[in-house]
Amino acid sequence: MNEKLEQAATLAISVVAPMHNEQDCVREFCTRTARTLEKMGLSHEIIVVDDGSSDRTGALLDELTEELPRLRAAHLARNSGQAAAVDAGVSLSRG
Repeated sequence: MNEKLEQAATLAISVVAPMHNEQDCVREFCTRTARTLEKMGLSHEIIVVDDGSSDRTGALLDELTEELPRLRAAHLARNSGQAAAVDAGVSLSRG
């Protein structure tokens, strides 16, 4: 079995969310999503892709990864659009 498939076998679900200039809602989204997935009792990860934000979205995501162990943050160097951000997140997913 290849490494990607082995990792996928350990996670039931990956949530991938693109964000661009969402500093006002990034914390609420991540904490609510994490809380909901924990209640479901499924092994999971949350991948939020900062799509080249010019506000504090990326910095807040980095802070949140310290608080939420199943959160993974990805950062695109420039705004590439929703489809590219989702694709980047899916390529990092393990569930």
